Amino acid sequence: MREEKLPVSYSGFKTEALKISSDLGLTNFKASNGYLQKFFFRNRITKRVATHYIQKITNEVIENIKKFVIDIISLRFDFLKQKLEQKITRDLSNIIVYLNNLNVLYLFI
Repeated sequence: MREEKLPVSYSGFKTEALKISSDLGLTNFKASNGYLQKFFFRNRITKRVATHYIQKITNEVIENIKKFVIDIISLRFDFLKQKLEQKITRDLSNIIVYLNNLNVLYLFI
C-alpha cells in the first residue's frame, strides 16, 4: 500500500478483514471498531494525518488477522459451550429433585 500511496484507514482494514473472514467461511465476524483498534495497537499500526501511508499488508499481517478471527470464534464457542453445560447440569439437578419427590410421594401412597 505504501507504494500505491494509499492512506491508512479503518475502512480499508475492515474491508480486508471481512474478505478474509468470508474466505474462511466465517459469517458472524463483523470487524467492529473495537476489533480494528485492538488490531492496530497489537500490530503497531498508527493512524496519522492523511500524508502518512502504511506499508503493504504482508502475509504475516493477513495470517494474524486469520488467527485473531479464529480466536474470537473459539472464545465465543467456549463461552456458549460452558453456558450450555451449566444449563444441562441445572436441568438434570431439577429432574433428579423432581424424581426424588415423586419417589417420596409414591412411598406414602
